[in-house]
Amino acid sequence: MKSFIPYLAFITAVVSEKAWPQGTILFPHDFDIICTGPIPTGAGTPPFGEAVLSDNVFSITFNIGPTAANQAWVLDTGTGGLLVPVFEITNQVNLFPGPGTGGLSFPNDYSAQQSWQVTDSQVSSLWAGQWAVQFTFPNGIDTGAIVPVPEPSSVDLVFGGAGFIILIYVRKHLSLNHQSDKSEVATLAHN
Repeated sequence: MKSFIPYLAFITAVVSEKAWPQGTILFPHDFDIICTGPIPTGAGTPPFGEAVLSDNVFSITFNIGPTAANQAWVLDTGTGGLLVPVFEITNQVNLFPGPGTGGLSFPNDYSAQQSWQVTDSQVSSLWAGQWAVQFTFPNGIDTGAIVPVPEPSSVDLVFGGAGFIILIYVRKHLSLNHQSDKSEVATLAHN
């Protein structure tokens, strides 16, 4: 049984990794924002971000890249698949404006963070995956999907909990063995 516990703990750790919402950013969030291009001039990757919906307030955090967008919108794919503007993204901020200190120069890095109050019908279409973002750059338009992050399944949560219980058991067992080894050494040293 003792040789089986490390293997079970390893398998549980691997499976429980899926118990966290999948996304590109490490903080818990409800939606991933995934753009496909064209990549803004001077950027290594397309814009990307995440969004949170809490008490009918929709908040985005978005990395745009080295070039500010001429226009930016949150859109709804209304009836017939047409993109209908819902909110304008107006809060684009350059995180590294101007030259750095000591002669260092940093490239521009534009980011957007903004929140809006949403209605119940907008919440429904948002969770249905019907929302998108669109950035207009000098070299083209980049549209990205706002995708709900999948929640962990019950099986993933059960395996994660089982792994935690096994970890506590192994830690406690190793701690007791370590204490008994110390008492045996003390007894032998005393004799």
